[in-house]
Amino acid sequence: MGIVGDVVRKTFRAFGLEISRSPPHNSLARHLKELFAELQINCVLDVGAHHGEYASFLREIGYTKTILSFEPTPDSLSILRARAQSEPNWKVLPYALSDNSGQREFHIFQHSKFNSLEDASEYGSENYGLHVKQSVVVETRRLDDILASLVSGIDNPRVYLKMDTQGHDRHVLDGASGVLSGVLALQTEIGARRIYSGTDSFGQLQDYFQALGYLPTGFYPVNKERDGLIVVEWDCVMARTQTAG
Repeated sequence: MGIVGDVVRKTFRAFGLEISRSPPHNSLARHLKELFAELQINCVLDVGAHHGEYASFLREIGYTKTILSFEPTPDSLSILRARAQSEPNWKVLPYALSDNSGQREFHIFQHSKFNSLEDASEYGSENYGLHVKQSVVVETRRLDDILASLVSGIDNPRVYLKMDTQGHDRHVLDGASGVLSGVLALQTEIGARRIYSGTDSFGQLQDYFQALGYLPTGFYPVNKERDGLIVVEWDCVMARTQTAG
């Protein structure tokens, strides 16, 4: 970049930004680029897609293959569909994934990114303002029941499962018990604090994923408490071990 480029780079770094032709080391973006290349991922299940932020992020880091985005709530669904309509390899599914197929009440909060099938905890209510504005009935599906048809048009599907379901990730996996052998890696949110009631602790989730045959490849902070020190939640990326059944 030369002298001018170095000055610009240092200026951006002062604001916590990085200029680079590739994602910075130790970033989620860099990790996923390398992981997807290593595992030859060609299908991403984007569970809890919201407005399509994650799918757009994957496109920005160079992933061009199939994305299947699941989003059940009407308002977010309309935004997601508009965002995906020009993308031939990006399909939107209008339901939630869970441990059963049917219908469930879904909570709508003031900030839609926190919408969930789960109730807010006292911590979530106090620190994130999670008070239910309204509830809607949404369709739910078990991944066991639908994955084969969803990937039927993909030659040798190599699946990455991303979950951002606001406290419901374990239920998604419980509903995928019959197809996890085909899920090569996954991404889940693991919390040090319970934002939603009834969710498992950090340690319990680690044990649960290991029992399923997955071990961590990276942890990336999502948000912190007001002191800026304690991480509330991480994005945890995990890969299926070679010895998993």
